[in-house]
Amino acid sequence: MTAGSAIRYEAFARGFALHGNATKAAEDAGYSKRSAHVTGARLIRNAKVSALIDSHREALAATATAKAEDVLRELAILLTSDVRHFTVDDSGELTLTKGAPEHAWRAVASVKHTIRRRDDEVTRTIEFRLWPKTDAARMLGEHFKLYTQKVEHEVPAGTGVLAVPVPVSDAQWATAAANQQAALLKRPPSASQAM
Repeated sequence: MTAGSAIRYEAFARGFALHGNATKAAEDAGYSKRSAHVTGARLIRNAKVSALIDSHREALAATATAKAEDVLRELAILLTSDVRHFTVDDSGELTLTKGAPEHAWRAVASVKHTIRRRDDEVTRTIEFRLWPKTDAARMLGEHFKLYTQKVEHEVPAGTGVLAVPVPVSDAQWATAAANQQAALLKRPPSASQAM
């Protein structure tokens, strides 16, 4: 590897670790824009570059101000947000209701103030929107492994496939397999087998 290659590898790894876009990282590292998508894909598979990417990701994680606990805390705030935490005060400003947690503000996605004047009458309208709970609920549910994935398999009759709950010990597995085999041996032959 030449010194120029090492510098480009380093630049690519730094960029890819930062934003995860191989094409952009290749372009930023000085590779041809015409073939950056191919170069980026090739570099990701390179063992030396992959090690550099891992190193940069570890360094970024060590210096990151947001940790996993922070992300989970913010998602929990969004999930527990409630429109009843907010009210409009006498001056027309959005405020927290008495007893609402201070962190409730972080669940607010937007606030829109509308002031309409008609003759001597002034009408103030405040619309506010909270961040969607569905995304926060899904992300937290996935993190805490609340969802199970159902996988169905069709098995042709007579193949001797045994469905056993997991995890099982070796002894349990051997007993279940022996019982299944014994049951198969006791079964009368099917019409196709009798001929």
